[in-house]
Amino acid sequence: MTANVDLNEKMARLQAQADGKDVPPKPAPQPKSDEPTVAWLQAETKKWAKLKGWEDDRGVGDLMMLMVTELAEAYEEYRDWHEPGEVYVKDGKPEGIPVELADVVIRILVFCGKYDIDLQAVILQKMAFNNTREHRHGGKRV
Repeated sequence: MTANVDLNEKMARLQAQADGKDVPPKPAPQPKSDEPTVAWLQAETKKWAKLKGWEDDRGVGDLMMLMVTELAEAYEEYRDWHEPGEVYVKDGKPEGIPVELADVVIRILVFCGKYDIDLQAVILQKMAFNNTREHRHGGKRV
């Protein structure tokens, strides 16, 4: 019975979108209590950065550019013909687009830990705001 309800709901949402109606995204399932939260990951990466000697005097601009370089490394994986979901091991090190994206997130978490930004709270705030925006707001092509 649940499968039919989910399918009917999905079809109704698709039809509403096709009709040009602004349909908010279906909420994601809540994580299980034993799954890590963004706040937990942020606290762990802050401890890890200190333990590994990466808690230093680099400034905001340097740390932001390190986020960009990790994203550029993900793009290089794509340019080298790797698929978006492909993870492979080279010389004992995991590689691939997902691995580089994980590095981006880790850099962001370390940054937020350094500057006491509650990333989980800001993500939830931004998602709530985005839910109020029009479909493809801004009128831009890309």
